[in-house]
Amino acid sequence: MAREMYEAMSGIGTSEGRLIEILGNGTNQETREMSAAYQRLYGHPVQDDIKGDTSGDFESLLLSLVQCQRDETQKADVAQAKADAQRLFEAGAAKLGTDEKVFYSILTTRSWAQLRQTIAEYESMHGHSLESAVTSEFSANAQRGILELLQCAENRPGYLAERLHKALKGLGTNDRNLIRLIVSRCDVDLGNIKREYEKKFDTSLQADVSDDTSGDYKKALLTLIG
Repeated sequence: MAREMYEAMSGIGTSEGRLIEILGNGTNQETREMSAAYQRLYGHPVQDDIKGDTSGDFESLLLSLVQCQRDETQKADVAQAKADAQRLFEAGAAKLGTDEKVFYSILTTRSWAQLRQTIAEYESMHGHSLESAVTSEFSANAQRGILELLQCAENRPGYLAERLHKALKGLGTNDRNLIRLIVSRCDVDLGNIKREYEKKFDTSLQADVSDDTSGDYKKALLTLIG
């Protein structure tokens, strides 16, 4: 993943979607290992390149994610979710301007289960979705990054199914993204991703991979997909 991070930030332009996908979906241990490998391979911390190749709110979001502070427990605390929902409201929709630090603090440290509960509590308490608040309060890459984190919290397999579909059906097959997604998830949740893919796109992941790849490469991917 260190090489993927480097390539997402090197060359002309930055692949913001790839950065969010990698940092947003990795466990704390995976992100720590990526950071250590990045230092070994490139002689400087990954944070240096994040600062050099991104800016503003999006830079702050990525730097928060790379700190590996996400709670990895599986249970949600309803009282905490209500409190976080209120903090997010007061930091955004309830005031003129946005307190971005509150958003980053909650979105990059709470467990996925806790974020799911917070999303539900926010809409129940305030009559509009957290996604709509983010759309109003943030712009450009920061908005996209936060919305993708919320999508991960609500339905990670669905989010990754969409990333796979984009890799297959965009302007030419994005082989690097396709390989990364399948290899990184094949022993984690690829079965769930396959089910979401079929629900969303009315075809199987296997069928689309078979249509868009060939030869030994196709055989290897189909073997991993199962």
